[in-house]
Amino acid sequence: IKTPAFETPYQASSLVDISPQELYYPIVLKDTYGLLMAVLPASHTLDFSRLESLLHRSCELALKTQLSSAFSDFQPGHIPPFGEAHGIRTVIDAALTVPETVYIVSGDNTRLIRLSRKDFMLLQANAWLADGFTSPLEQLEFEGPDTVESEYSMKYRLRDRIEQIREIPPMSEIGQRIFDLH
Repeated sequence: IKTPAFETPYQASSLVDISPQELYYPIVLKDTYGLLMAVLPASHTLDFSRLESLLHRSCELALKTQLSSAFSDFQPGHIPPFGEAHGIRTVIDAALTVPETVYIVSGDNTRLIRLSRKDFMLLQANAWLADGFTSPLEQLEFEGPDTVESEYSMKYRLRDRIEQIREIPPMSEIGQRIFDLH
């Protein structure tokens, strides 16, 4: 499905007038075992503490460099939710058992792919279907679909900015003296 350019999955669902519960997107994380993909509907946001509790270990967002090497064929931030195809462990929100039709990001910000739920799950045969690691966006306060920003989006943008820092500016003489005292 061709769409106008979109930034977030929630925005994509509103641009093509589909339910956010039917549009699934991935969040790529890193834990002690490597990369992990969490797949959730655009109507929800990832709850890191619940996911960590479910996994019995901590996890964090994957670094941009890890994403670009694992998903070099796709536009950053628009990875299709098929971790299994890339050898990445995948956990899917159990809410996926509800919609008959599922929409996913195609790898760029101008197209979506429509699949039956059955076909999507066949492509994810080894994925873990789990409940309780997401929170509905209705529980968050927002002004409209363009202002919704998940915890993931904020952390990803912050991490992206930090990764872009190439050189730390020189420390002032007073700062250096204070640093040397410690």
